[in-house]
Amino acid sequence: MNTPYLIQRLQSLDAVVARANTFGAADPELASYLSAYLTVVISGVYEDCIEYLFGERSAKAGDPELAQYVKTTLDERFRNPKYGRVVETLSKFSGSYVKNLQGKVQEQARLSLDSIVDNKNLVAHGGVPSATLADVSQYYSNAKAVLDALEQVLA
Repeated sequence: MNTPYLIQRLQSLDAVVARANTFGAADPELASYLSAYLTVVISGVYEDCIEYLFGERSAKAGDPELAQYVKTTLDERFRNPKYGRVVETLSKFSGSYVKNLQGKVQEQARLSLDSIVDNKNLVAHGGVPSATLADVSQYYSNAKAVLDALEQVLA
């Protein structure tokens, strides 16, 4: 990852995940709460980072109004950053971008990103997430590859 904004956001999240794993190791009930919390936080950070990358790409056109339109539209409409939603949004920029991304992202990373969002939605709608703290930590780690690939495609 080369984008300072993404580096900063993920470093902060790395620290949160590490602390959650430390605290959750001694108490299974606490681990369950922490896994639910982490799915919400991780999903939000990924959503923010993905929107940021699209916004940065639109800013390269040198048209401030266009960049503002893209940013505002993404802020209003881009929710639940599942892999399919990323591809759908990317396709609005370019079909070649989609092919490029699909060539860079392995299935495990795609499924991990989707699992984070699915578990976040369970929590948000009053359900109980199926992912353990270890699962969420692994999903988070795996899904970073989606951000990395998207950063490369939009560079």
